Amino acid sequence: MTNEQTSGGLIPLAEDKPLLRPDEVAEVLGCSVANVYRLIRRGALPKSPLGGNKSTRILTADLRRLVGLG
Repeated sequence: MTNEQTSGGLIPLAEDKPLLRPDEVAEVLGCSVANVYRLIRRGALPKSPLGGNKSTRILTADLRRLVGLG
């Protein structure tokens, strides 16, 4: 399996990069960081807090599922 292209950018493989920052997710989805946080608040995109809210990360596998690749 290879990286997949979305309208915004490439989604890395979970094996290559297991965690993404909200700004990286926004780039992949072609949206703002605020929209990424909206997805998290609505429960559409699970987050993995690492040491508090300032270190929020999104599992690449969860992002791939959100866009229909996983």
